[in-house]
Amino acid sequence: MNIAQLPTPALIVDFDKMKNNIHEMQQRIDALQLNLRPHTKAHKSPTIAQMQIDAGAQGICTAKLGEAEVMAAGGINDILITAPIAGKNKIQRLVKLYQQYPDYRFIQVIDHKQHIIDI
Repeated sequence: MNIAQLPTPALIVDFDKMKNNIHEMQQRIDALQLNLRPHTKAHKSPTIAQMQIDAGAQGICTAKLGEAEVMAAGGINDILITAPIAGKNKIQRLVKLYQQYPDYRFIQVIDHKQHIIDI
């Protein structure tokens, strides 16, 4: 298939460059003796997130609860959700996520005490 024949939008990845970038970023972080927790907002792919973890990342970040649900379903077991979760429906989904994956680590950013009270 010719690239012009791809239906759009289409994700096109130079796999070798991506692997090299993941490896290089991890080497830089390792040299600084820090831990890397990459954000998945660019790729939103559990497969790529697992590649980052396999390279040495301690876990991943997601912006939203729905992204965390996708990552957990894809086997990613250490997830930081960077946006606060508010509202009864989303809180119920967060609780369900913890119940569905009891051995996984979920970290939730909280920016207001009401978010804790609501849970």
